[in-house]
Amino acid sequence: MSHISNISTEGLEFDLDTIKSLCDRQRWRFLEGQKSFVWYGREMEQCDHAIRIPGCQYELGIIQNEGSDRYRAVADFYAKGGLNTVLGDHGEVFKSLYLQASDIRWAEEKNYGWEVRPSTEEGTTRLTVFLGEDFSGGEGGW
Repeated sequence: MSHISNISTEGLEFDLDTIKSLCDRQRWRFLEGQKSFVWYGREMEQCDHAIRIPGCQYELGIIQNEGSDRYRAVADFYAKGGLNTVLGDHGEVFKSLYLQASDIRWAEEKNYGWEVRPSTEEGTTRLTVFLGEDFSGGEGGW
């Protein structure tokens, strides 16, 4: 168990529909109902769903919080499994992508246009939500 870490959320609990949306956008495989996830050559029971990311040997476990409809994500970020190269050493990229997916879901529920483009800061993206008819295209929806 020494390799398994919660993706620290500082009070943020994950919504399952947003996790599924994130997986679709990133072309990750959401394994609904999978009760274990791959880590350090073993399987760990105790998850409700899992996420498989192409190119990674290990998976993320998605665990429902007791008495809640929200979830937490756990993973083994040991270098051998590859998750650290995609999600950061502590899952910070997963948190950022989750928040972006949550904002996109909100915009779509309001019927707002949106686009995601590279930011001026290397390795980051910028999400723009259009409240009027300013949407000029890009990766996004209206």
